[in-house]
Amino acid sequence: LREHLEQVAKVSGFIPPELQTPELPEGLAYLWGTFFQIRRTPDPLTYTELRNWSLMTKQELEPLEVETIMRLDSIANKVRNDD
Repeated sequence: LREHLEQVAKVSGFIPPELQTPELPEGLAYLWGTFFQIRRTPDPLTYTELRNWSLMTKQELEPLEVETIMRLDSIANKVRNDD
């Protein structure tokens, strides 16, 4: 997680307050990594992109995982647009 926060800080110049949280439980930290694997552009993610990523990587996402990733994307977009 620290690596991803450092990437966000490097790109944006700061760590958004939304990301200044306690360490993620190990069982959920993989979603943070998955989010960064899927999100390659500043454009909002789409469900089609998530489905295509899942098909290409053969990593099936559960509905709750999809919703979590989409929520992370919404937060990232809000932080970017608030600048």
